[in-house]
Amino acid sequence: MKDAERVLATHISKIFRNFTVNVSMGRLRSIEIYVVGQAKTPGKHLVSSLSSLVNALFETGGPGVNGSMRSISLRRNGKTVATVDMYAFLVQGDNRSDVPLMTGDLIYIPPAGPRAALLGSVNIPAIYEM
Repeated sequence: MKDAERVLATHISKIFRNFTVNVSMGRLRSIEIYVVGQAKTPGKHLVSSLSSLVNALFETGGPGVNGSMRSISLRRNGKTVATVDMYAFLVQGDNRSDVPLMTGDLIYIPPAGPRAALLGSVNIPAIYEM
């Protein structure tokens, strides 16, 4: 941000003469979303208007102990608009199902499905949802 005026002035000076550049940063507004189901912190949350589904899950605490990581859904106006598998995001970095949020969106975290514990000589011992 501190270099924005200089960078913009340099680029604009290639086209225009005798000008001034003033840059200011406005405040981002917040939006209200709802996190329900088996969430660590269910309820109404304020998040940045630039937040996505994955951002909001991290910001609000994500699934609780009994919450699913496999099929978290985003509902907008009563319709499911996206479903995210957090394992795919966390393990492989797959963010294809991540979508921007809008005010009034509802994130539903269902109960976890069947689980399996992997112990012993495995790369990442843990309890995994099937």
